[in-house]
Amino acid sequence: MATIKHLAIKGRSYAFPLRYLTYQYDEKTNQPILDENKHMVLRDEYLIDAIGVKSPSTFQEECENWNSQNHKNQKESEIKLHHYIISFDPKDKELGLTIEKVQAIGMEIANKFFAGCQVLICTHPDGHNKSGNMHVHIVVNSVRKYAIDKPDFIERESECIAGAKIRASKLSMNAMKAEIMEICKREKLNQVDLLTPPEEKTTEREYRKTQREQDKINIENAELEKDGLVPTKTEFQTEKDKIRKVIKRAIHQATDEAEFKKILNESGITVTESRGRWGYKTDDLKKTIRARQFGTNYEKEYILNKLGSIEAIRSTDNYYGKLKKKINVQNAISAADTMSFFVKNGLAGTDELQEKLSLAEKEYMQLQNKKDEIWEKLNYTNRMIHNTGSFLVNKRYYNAWKQTPDDQKEAYETKFAAELASYRKSSAVLKEDMEKYGLKVMPKLDDLKSEKNILMTELEKTEAAAAQSKQSLDELQILMDNYNKLIDQKSLHKEQLNDKHKHEISR
Repeated sequence: MATIKHLAIKGRSYAFPLRYLTYQYDEKTNQPILDENKHMVLRDEYLIDAIGVKSPSTFQEECENWNSQNHKNQKESEIKLHHYIISFDPKDKELGLTIEKVQAIGMEIANKFFAGCQVLICTHPDGHNKSGNMHVHIVVNSVRKYAIDKPDFIERESECIAGAKIRASKLSMNAMKAEIMEICKREKLNQVDLLTPPEEKTTEREYRKTQREQDKINIENAELEKDGLVPTKTEFQTEKDKIRKVIKRAIHQATDEAEFKKILNESGITVTESRGRWGYKTDDLKKTIRARQFGTNYEKEYILNKLGSIEAIRSTDNYYGKLKKKINVQNAISAADTMSFFVKNGLAGTDELQEKLSLAEKEYMQLQNKKDEIWEKLNYTNRMIHNTGSFLVNKRYYNAWKQTPDDQKEAYETKFAAELASYRKSSAVLKEDMEKYGLKVMPKLDDLKSEKNILMTELEKTEAAAAQSKQSLDELQILMDNYNKLIDQKSLHKEQLNDKHKHEISR
């Protein structure tokens, strides 16, 4: 079951790919693993080749020189590298797949789809969480080195010129997927249809984040349980997870598009539409997430078809008979619950209920504001941790550069450009933050991490309290709506009785 994924790399330096491919990195933190002497540890086994450069070790220097000649990738916002990962089914080992074969397949794909480019091809024998799936990394400089004749899988002639930026278009991705399927068929390996969009889709970033945050929750809950406490949160959910759950519920509850959107809106989710395609947005998200990023089961066409099929079922007289009976029963239950709440809480009417509702709204807003304050502190602490860590890790390169003789300084700076740039950037940001927040001494990394843990615990408690407050607020609002309906029904019934009485008198 070979799969392929693509990552567009912007912020990383060109030194990073070779380090990542040849040295051991922690899967959860994506940080290098260091030995007792604070040196990076080589991977136990890998195969690496290069195309368009002299050797893998010169990839960084040659890419940077070529980009500089063409005045490309000089900004941090530009895509510097395209990183493709082709993973194979662990069961393929039983079918004769070896690390050498995987590397050969990687070279075949790279030569076909990235001709004229500077490329690193590296195969690892094991996958995420020791899953055993062999996989090959193909890392491509986003600026083409040599001109080529335009193949069918490239949309624009301009991308084939030397010095032009290349793109990971849908056309090229589909062509690559088709090629991988053909190779698996040729090599008699396990394979799935890569060209059919998945019904449920989870991105690599979301998967990694879920794994990291769930590990934190598990560790914190274990500590709580040691102290005899019951954890309030056992499962981490991303914003996408929350959206997925609401959509699935809304599909079963809604009868048409308007009702579907209303249910989502009540849960804090806005449905947007652009060029006939849906997207989903919450207050906690900076950008709208396109429906296709969730999978085909979350796109407009699929959902409207589902709603349509439900409406067709509801068109039968038998269904409406059952539905009417169900609604009458539900109304009776709602009325009983509402009156029970008024009696238990000693409420005489809507004024007192409105007061409780106003207090609940105030409490919820206070918790939301507190949550925003914690997030602001957490963002600051994370930034300080990142820059302090970078400052400490790269300080030795800066000290060594200062001690280097003047005639060798330029060569040293070229060799360790990424490390020196990281040191200078983190140093400048730290200085700016320390002045802004009135700090005279650089905070210790351990203190910052402790502060982060405290803030994370506080944030989780506040989020749990806010969720409980929102639930209470919603329940009170439902009670208010039910009470108003009861009053309206009584008034209507009274009017009907009066009309009937008048009619009988007139007769």
